[in-house]
Amino acid sequence: MRVPKEHGAWAMLYVPFAAGVLAAGPVTLGHLPGLVLLLGSVTGLFLGRESLLAWLRSRDRRQDSRDKARATSWQLGGAIACAAGLLATRPPAAIVPLGLFGAIVLGIHILQMRRREARTISGEVLAILGLTLAAPAAFLVGTGAWSPRALLLWALCVLFFTSSVFHVKHRVLAAQPRRVAERRAMRWASGVYHVLLLVALGVLAAGRHVHVFVWVAFLPVVVRAFAALFAQPARPDLKRAGILEIAYSILFLLFVTLAVHQT
Repeated sequence: MRVPKEHGAWAMLYVPFAAGVLAAGPVTLGHLPGLVLLLGSVTGLFLGRESLLAWLRSRDRRQDSRDKARATSWQLGGAIACAAGLLATRPPAAIVPLGLFGAIVLGIHILQMRRREARTISGEVLAILGLTLAAPAAFLVGTGAWSPRALLLWALCVLFFTSSVFHVKHRVLAAQPRRVAERRAMRWASGVYHVLLLVALGVLAAGRHVHVFVWVAFLPVVVRAFAALFAQPARPDLKRAGILEIAYSILFLLFVTLAVHQT
């Protein structure tokens, strides 16, 4: 079985899923089977994406791809079986559009990965859009009813994880003095994104669409992004950065859940 190497992608999948479950409120026994099936489905799709990509690349190179085809069939087949079981157990109408949108995003993302275009900002944001769909899906399955809070939770998850895309790319380019133009462009892009992020959060809070807890959820990543913009260029400590990103994600999970509950 092929396991995705992008450690951050695991957080982008399971933190939104956990946020959706927690924001939905107390999980009843009636909702538990649906959540388990949803977790199996999104996990199968996540793992199957990697196997499908390996299979397609093997075919492009005209290599033996039978083992990769079997892995793809098992993982994607398991995901589809879990999704079918979810709809048979508790068929919320909003899950179907979410699933169709997720399938489209997954297809485009795999095409980008096959062409080795997934490391661009647009490619990574597209992946985030697909992975964080676990948040509204878990919320809808956990509550059994449609609510605008599901889309709000999704939007907050997308904004949070997109911050790391700009921050990490800026940190990596900052340690490469020869790429001056790219470094400056990414510095500006990161700065503009985080300024707009603060404006968006301010508008949401002023309109009472979100509780002030959302500021606490985003504060660490905003501070670390602006600190990096004015720091001296240095080679990033990827291990330390990874640990900090996990801590930021846990803090985000706790306070964004509280913010949605209070909305």
